[in-house]
Amino acid sequence: MDKIKKRNPCLGINLKDNYINIGSDVIRELNYPSYIRLLISERKDSIAVAPCEANDVMSFKVPDGFPHEKNKNFRIYSTGFTKELMESLDLKEGSTYRYKGEYDTRHKAMVFQLS
Repeated sequence: MDKIKKRNPCLGINLKDNYINIGSDVIRELNYPSYIRLLISERKDSIAVAPCEANDVMSFKVPDGFPHEKNKNFRIYSTGFTKELMESLDLKEGSTYRYKGEYDTRHKAMVFQLS
């Protein structure tokens, strides 16, 4: 009997190398979009990852072969964005944080509560 693997959509914030890591299950839950965008709430207490078009503001191309190829990562490097999150959420510089997401059917996005 085949086991059904439960998805674990996660987003990581690395404050040492200043990047956001988009987990492979996030892309699977969003039905394998070619482009995504990050949306942060006004209170900066949640981040949404949503499919978008290539020409949308703040669009990021999902790397070719992701998430199917082993050892392939999807990282978005941004010192300004990660520092802003660190300051607003009182996160520790040099640390890494991981957040579990939930699919929001109304907005068709993965939402990650940061606080």
